[in-house]
Amino acid sequence: MDITPHNIITSKTARYYTAGKIDASARELWFIIHGYGQLAVEFINEFPYLASEGSAVAAPEALSRFYNRSRPGASWMTKEDRENEIHDYVIYLDLVAEEISTHLNSACRFNLLGFSQGVHTAIRWFCKGKPEFTRLLMCSSDIPGDLEYNALLKRSKNSALYYICGRKDEFVSPATFEAGKAVLEENGVNYEAVPFEGNHRVNHELIRSLAASGSK
Repeated sequence: MDITPHNIITSKTARYYTAGKIDASARELWFIIHGYGQLAVEFINEFPYLASEGSAVAAPEALSRFYNRSRPGASWMTKEDRENEIHDYVIYLDLVAEEISTHLNSACRFNLLGFSQGVHTAIRWFCKGKPEFTRLLMCSSDIPGDLEYNALLKRSKNSALYYICGRKDEFVSPATFEAGKAVLEENGVNYEAVPFEGNHRVNHELIRSLAASGSK
């Protein structure tokens, strides 16, 4: 029996959350990309300090939802039909940024933070998407093996990149973190490695400090 795969483009209702004033007074906007099995509303609640005066935050939710230990969660992609999934979420994230931008002034700076699975999504959007970002924070993840380094180098010329990971991360071993650092260095990527004492989590004290140092 001959089986032929086909693809069809269909519309889908996606959601994202914002905090802080999304208006002309915002000097910077943080896009935060959640990890596997998380929901955007829960993730954005971890970042009240990014929704301070002159700063706002936006949390898009991944397009695929499922039950994660009996509670709803979301995932950015799987290895199944992965190229189309990557293509779809880059277009989706571009649409979110475009919609939010209509409320902002042209001088507003965009920052991007990815956590865990969200790091792969964030890096791909950084490289393939339309927005230009002042900072990219890659938290608690390996570096995707198919990363397009020419695109990363081109897009990061005017951006600050941070690779952040806990020394006791139960999903990202010290060896994996070192391998990520090595491949970034081998490909000439200008970045700062920021290890911390802790496990697989967002280090909010560290993020708060980096956010404050770059907002002056």
